[in-house]
Amino acid sequence: DLLEQTLLAYDGIRQGSPLTQAILAIFRDNPEDLVEFTTNAKPGDFGGFAPKVFEHAEKGDVVANWILDKAVADVEAALGVLDLGSNDPLCLLGGLAPLYAPRLSARYRALLKPPLDDALGGAVQMAVRVFSRTAEAAR
Repeated sequence: DLLEQTLLAYDGIRQGSPLTQAILAIFRDNPEDLVEFTTNAKPGDFGGFAPKVFEHAEKGDVVANWILDKAVADVEAALGVLDLGSNDPLCLLGGLAPLYAPRLSARYRALLKPPLDDALGGAVQMAVRVFSRTAEAAR
């Protein structure tokens, strides 16, 4: 979303912001360099922009906050599939977890707990719980 919004701002289609200006500056104010980057970049390369998004969001940057609001909505949509109860723990993992946590809705913030395991261990535990419920319902 960040690079797309940067290009749309450059083209005058969307409103720019200090964030889109900063991103374009990384690419020497040349949108062709930005597009070329996207053709060879790996997921981690894109993730490298995340700190800038959070930094600008803290300053009230409209584009940064739009990107983060959209990302949080996507996270919450995925969490909705898990059908978490009010007593189910929710653990966010990764370097950006502490930055996303305060942006979650009150429903999910209330479930936040420190992780007891790594991501793989937690995923296995959730899968076991979900499939156990499904198996019980099928009986």
